[in-house]
Amino acid sequence: RFALFSLLCFAVHGYVHEGVEVTTEYLENHPLLRAMAGRTHIPLEPVARGLPDPIMFEQKLDHFNPLENRTFNQRVVIDEQFWAPGGPIFIFLDGEAPMTFFPFQEVTPFYWAKKFGAMYISIEHRYYGESLPFAEFTAANLQWLSSQQALADTANFIEQHNQTLSNPGPWIVFGCSYSGALSSWFRAKYPNSV
Repeated sequence: RFALFSLLCFAVHGYVHEGVEVTTEYLENHPLLRAMAGRTHIPLEPVARGLPDPIMFEQKLDHFNPLENRTFNQRVVIDEQFWAPGGPIFIFLDGEAPMTFFPFQEVTPFYWAKKFGAMYISIEHRYYGESLPFAEFTAANLQWLSSQQALADTANFIEQHNQTLSNPGPWIVFGCSYSGALSSWFRAKYPNSV
């Protein structure tokens, strides 16, 4: 994060925008740039608070071929510290990296989970981090790496997790960048889930 912030400072230092000289001090005091660099007034609680240990959810390899019965372990973090039965469930769809790679993306949904008494769940994208269907990335093994399969992973997880809860509340999906697109596609494709 510091490297990104330093790069931004280097790239725009001394630039004048709408009569304001962009200096290091300006960048340090800009809320968005501070958040990108991990220097924000909202504590980076998902990192600092000590999330529960991830669980491994048995996920279908192919959601669209009923003859394919292979599975893989998908990493999921479930934090129930603010939740009561019937309360909302926030699920963050991790994107094209291990779930621990972009923790700053999860700050706002976690902050809202605390504020609204929600369960907070983060689900790692297939083929990233520890959610690997195969040890080798061959063309044949990568045929199940798609946004459609990732969306179906989330729908399957929600369906299975609801069965473990006595009174599941409404699900709200979050993402950022690619996973933000996934979250809006998920809402469009699986409107009964979220």
